Amino acid sequence: MIEKQITSEFDPIKEKDEQILWTEKPKLTPYMTNGSLTVLYLFAFGVACFCMNQFIIKSGSVMGNIFIWFGLIAPLQGLYLLFKKLLTHKNLLYAYTNKRVIIRSGVFGIDYKTIDYDKIADMEINVNPFEKLHKVGSIRFFTGEIKRTDDGNKKVYERWEAISDPYETFKKVSEAKTKYKQGK
Repeated sequence: MIEKQITSEFDPIKEKDEQILWTEKPKLTPYMTNGSLTVLYLFAFGVACFCMNQFIIKSGSVMGNIFIWFGLIAPLQGLYLLFKKLLTHKNLLYAYTNKRVIIRSGVFGIDYKTIDYDKIADMEINVNPFEKLHKVGSIRFFTGEIKRTDDGNKKVYERWEAISDPYETFKKVSEAKTKYKQGK
């Protein structure tokens, strides 16, 4: 049974004939570690810049001062990403209804992202080793949105991260999507 208190978090966007079938808040630890490789890379880049700065200063060049700025900016960006993720977690809730999937998020205010079932072109389930350790996983939703980059086109996914029992949840969302399409 879904708790009334949690489902009321979706009242501002819920349609009259819409039923919330499932809600979940992502598990904090695995949620925070998703994307941590980027943060580690930024910290490593910062340390490398500090080391480069020391080497260049000892060699007598004035170019070392530029590396100190890179050495500061990269770790600060990593801290920003971690802090933003932590602040977002308090407002983050996932749900699916008889009509769509919903992501409720936001740092200072509440934001909603909804994807109607007929807009979902593809769904994927991912369970990385750390998520497997915590018995959680992620589900990604592709709506056909493409982002152009220098390396070519990349698919844009919305995702539910660090949800418990991801395989069962995936099946139930697929069933709700099929039922919705048959009823249209």
